[in-house]
Amino acid sequence: MPAKRFYEFHTAQIDDFGSMCDALLSKIPDHKVPVRLVFFGNSRAQTDYSRYLEIINGKVNSLFADTPPVLSFIPQKPLNGELLLQVCLLEKDSRQQICYRQIAGIKYITIEDDSSKELITGGIISDDPDAGRFDQAVSVFNKIHSILNEEQMPVHSIVRQWNYIESITAQSSDIQNYQEFNRARAGFYSLTTWENGYPAATGIGIKTGGIIVEIEALKSLSESTRTVAINNSFQVPAHQYSCKVLSGKDSLAATPKFERGRMVISPHFTYLYVSGTAAIRGERSIYEADAVRQTRLTMENIYNLFPAANLHAGTQMELEPVFGALIIYIKNESDYLDIKGFMDNSFPKANPVYLFAGVCRDELLVEIEAIVSFH
Repeated sequence: MPAKRFYEFHTAQIDDFGSMCDALLSKIPDHKVPVRLVFFGNSRAQTDYSRYLEIINGKVNSLFADTPPVLSFIPQKPLNGELLLQVCLLEKDSRQQICYRQIAGIKYITIEDDSSKELITGGIISDDPDAGRFDQAVSVFNKIHSILNEEQMPVHSIVRQWNYIESITAQSSDIQNYQEFNRARAGFYSLTTWENGYPAATGIGIKTGGIIVEIEALKSLSESTRTVAINNSFQVPAHQYSCKVLSGKDSLAATPKFERGRMVISPHFTYLYVSGTAAIRGERSIYEADAVRQTRLTMENIYNLFPAANLHAGTQMELEPVFGALIIYIKNESDYLDIKGFMDNSFPKANPVYLFAGVCRDELLVEIEAIVSFH
């Protein structure tokens, strides 16, 4: 069955970058297996990004030697610290074979038992940081395709994807950077059929770094393990958007290929990947100038996934859902305290982290993603 995941977030305050990395890495527990480390920190130039990523790689490789977790450095500023670390941990289980692999310098992890095979990558980046967003995205997806081919996993085995796009709403030759990314993603996804729906996904802005993509893929080897796409009645599925909300030339426009959520269901546990979600009803943005009202509407959209999720899981969620990870992306730092106050009062057990990031529409001020456990 798929490996059960646990998520921890640790924050470092102002210090030199290497010391902050050391402090965060020291907090990783040794009674579980870390498989993914995602560092979030402020980086405004490509030279800083490359240098910070090199520091992180050196420290992780030194600390974990032959069993290094995959890693990413995402240039987004944490709003409640200087450097943030998200740790994805697995329970130690002798029935599961964890393999640390590498192809063309890209490290990834596979987890396999009798019922499923999983694949986890860190942040995959383009070899040419000066290329356009479309070319960068094509390069990244070619690398992902090579990994999937190596592991004999089809493209449609991707269940969760994180897409980070530099200057996400900026225009290049009258085409929005996010639209350039969507066009490249649509080309990659056309290599297969998606009879069971698209992955859950987040498409969010970064200050530098070009295009960065992380994936999780799952191939079921038994009927006891399955994944299912989850959508809700409040929103049009993103892959069905009309040309009214697609930015760019009609001849090049491609819809964002993701579902509002995707469930992984196994005999002993079930969890829901909630895609990046914003204050959209139907396909139209709501409350354009009010970050708190957008946050409330976004949480309503997320909660509206749960009835369908419960139906597929055949279980009952606790009255207060268990958010294993809840990340709130905020476009304007000045909105942080108001949004935090709302979340503290309305969802006191959610325990979100807050990041300063661009959002895919100019009028949207907040985006939220989550991983929710079912019991």
